[in-house]
Amino acid sequence: MNGALVGLKVMDLTHYVAGPFCCQILGDLGAEVIKVEQPGVGEAARSFPPFINGEGIYYANFNRNKKGITLNLNDPRGQKVFKQLVAETDVLVTNYKPSYLKKIGISFEELQPVNPSLIMLSISGFGNEGPYKDKAAFDMIVQAMTGFMYLNGEPGGLPVRGASVVADYAAAFYGAISILTALQYRQKTGEGQHIDVALYDAIISMMQNLYSNYFYLQEEPERTGNGSGRVAVMGLFSAKDGMIYVAAQANNLFEKLCRVMGLPELLEDERFRTPALRKENEAVLNELVGSWMAKQDVATVERLLDEAGIPNGPVKTIGQVCRDEHARQRGTFAQIDHPVMGKIIVPGLVPRFSKSPGAIKYPPPTLGQHNEEVLGALGYSREEIEAMRQDQVI
Repeated sequence: MNGALVGLKVMDLTHYVAGPFCCQILGDLGAEVIKVEQPGVGEAARSFPPFINGEGIYYANFNRNKKGITLNLNDPRGQKVFKQLVAETDVLVTNYKPSYLKKIGISFEELQPVNPSLIMLSISGFGNEGPYKDKAAFDMIVQAMTGFMYLNGEPGGLPVRGASVVADYAAAFYGAISILTALQYRQKTGEGQHIDVALYDAIISMMQNLYSNYFYLQEEPERTGNGSGRVAVMGLFSAKDGMIYVAAQANNLFEKLCRVMGLPELLEDERFRTPALRKENEAVLNELVGSWMAKQDVATVERLLDEAGIPNGPVKTIGQVCRDEHARQRGTFAQIDHPVMGKIIVPGLVPRFSKSPGAIKYPPPTLGQHNEEVLGALGYSREEIEAMRQDQVI
């Protein structure tokens, strides 16, 4: 058995990142996932470059371990097929607007009579209630509206969005956790339910204690760049051949750093005796650390700090990570054989289970690849399937 979720049936009515990635997590852990896309064009992410033989690498990163079908949900026949699938489904995941789902007759309230034990997860930018519930959103919009973008960047500079779609990923993780929780509830009660996960809530939950500080202390934090708002030494330093991030903010770590640098006298300097004093005199302290770093190469600094037990990390490019021996030995990346693109390499499975490991069973589906298989299992004949294809129902 590959994965503890073998036997779980999931319908994936999602696009872009948060919804597809949530369903991919479930597929990686063994669930049978059926992705539903628009006939002829598929979901929006299929159109994003770069492409290999016409298939998008972007799409491939969020849609492995799924069977793919096409359905025109604006056509009554497409809606009928969709509801037939829902009747046999454990979980439905969607990140389309609730107003759109209601318009075409597949909201949770309309699907629950079809399958009373259905668990339906709705992922959206701002959730199903509140003044922003109908506001269009992408990840960077939510970054802007939660303070995340405001705090990202250099002091005195412009706000900067995160290099990755952090809100999308956070919502995907919360979505997968929520589905597993709802399954446990259903096992106890027999009842399905609707789950509302918002990117807005997800990213706010990840912002450490910044909001609590504001509520209780009325502190409006500002951008700190690569440093910390409250402690030192913590930041990015330049060596002779690159840059390295160092975190030596605690007293024991600062003591180790001073000894590694050959500057034990700093331990007796009144300016650096406590974390608060080190922060107060951070500019002077960073200049001293930076001067030592500038005389070393990155590999030497990393080795010395690792030997002393001081947290550090060289700043690596994407290419360097792809060639990293640690990533190779852990199997951090996985190779997939795609019927059109050939061999592609993508991030692999993250959880490593000793008893129920997941697996990559299927490459990302080509558009409508499994129409005959999935509809045939519902009892549709070849002739009926072909007629629906001709009428662009599938």
